[in-house]
Amino acid sequence: MSKGIWDSVHIVEVRESASHTNLAEYKLLASVRMHVETSDSSKTETELGSLITRQAEARCNRGKKAVGDEMHLMQIGRMIEEKEIEIRQSLDSLYVAKQREVLHACRSLDGPDPAPAAKKP
Repeated sequence: MSKGIWDSVHIVEVRESASHTNLAEYKLLASVRMHVETSDSSKTETELGSLITRQAEARCNRGKKAVGDEMHLMQIGRMIEEKEIEIRQSLDSLYVAKQREVLHACRSLDGPDPAPAAKKP
């Protein structure tokens, strides 16, 4: 890989329940943009780009010990990490694997360059 970009944006909504003081609802919208450029010694260049958006929701009972914003930060951080891992695995298993399959099929259709015919005396 000669160049790569991983850019992510996360939007989180937190709602604390009015009736249950210890209950909070979290909604996460995660968008990831990935762009990869590769080149090899045979001057072949390949680019792969993708934009993926995923959503997640969670409810958390903060308990009596957790007060303030610390529990919110822990919950939000965990949600973001889990979602980014899921997106990365999805990109690797679906997009990158499919790209390899397509490139391999294209290269096998081209076949190797025929060797120059040897001259007979």
